[in-house]
Amino acid sequence: MSDRTEQAIDPSSRLPLYAQLEQILEQQLTSGELKAGDMLPTEAQLCAQFGISRPVVRQAISGFVARGQLYRLRGKGTFVSGAPLADRLLRPTLGFFDDLAAAGLEVSNDLVGIEVVAAQAALAESLALAPGGAAVRIERRRRIGGEVVAFMRSFIPESLHPNLVARIEHCDFTHTSLPRLLEQSIGIRPHSGHRWVQAVVADAEVGGHLGIAAGEALLYVESVEDDHRGRRIEYSQAWHRGDRTRLEFESSRPDSGQ
Repeated sequence: MSDRTEQAIDPSSRLPLYAQLEQILEQQLTSGELKAGDMLPTEAQLCAQFGISRPVVRQAISGFVARGQLYRLRGKGTFVSGAPLADRLLRPTLGFFDDLAAAGLEVSNDLVGIEVVAAQAALAESLALAPGGAAVRIERRRRIGGEVVAFMRSFIPESLHPNLVARIEHCDFTHTSLPRLLEQSIGIRPHSGHRWVQAVVADAEVGGHLGIAAGEALLYVESVEDDHRGRRIEYSQAWHRGDRTRLEFESSRPDSGQ
C-alpha cells in the first residue's frame, strides 16, 4: 500500500468529490496498484488521506461493488475482486458444483442443516405436492477456494424414497453435489428442469450465511428439477454473491431451413 502513487482530491474542482475518488481508485485498479485480493484502506483511512467524508467514500466505493470490481466482507473490509468465480448458472449441465469442479476450481459445501417440513402453498405447488405434504429441506453454503460464494436451500419430496432422510443424513456434502448424492443414495437423478434468475439484495439471514451486509447485491436463482419419468424431485433456491458471480448464456442461430 505504501508504494502507491500519491494522489489528491481537489475540493475546488467542478467534479464531485466522490467522482474524483472514483477516478483515483479506477486508476489504481487499471495500473495494478490495487490487485485482486488486496484490501482497500478503511473508510476512516480514506477520509483522512483525501480529506473527505464517509458518505463520499461510500458513494465512490458503491459503484465498484455494484460492478463487481470490489467486494465487501462484513467485519473484514473491502477487497479487490478477481475474475468472477461463479458462472454458467444457466447452462444445461448436471449441476453448478460439477461445472466448477470440472473447471479445476476448489469447490466445497458446508452443510447447514437437514429438516423435514410441511410444504404449504407455493412450496407445495413447486414440488407438485398436496398442501402439507412432507419435504426434506437441505441448506448448504458453497465455497470456492475456501471463500463462501453462495447459500443454497433445496427441498426434496420425502415420498421419493421410504428412507430418504436417513440416506441423506449419512451423505457427505463436502466435496460433491446434491444431484450426485441423490443418485448415489436413492438412485434418482435430474433429467430436465427450469431456472429463473433475479437480481435481489441480501436480507439479514442470507447475508449472515454469505458473510456480507444486508442490502448487498445478489443473484437469486430458483429452479425445479424432474427425473426421466417426469416426477418432480427438487425445488431449490440459491443466493449467489453479486460480486463473485457471472452469468453465461449460450445462443445459436436457428436453422434457416426450418
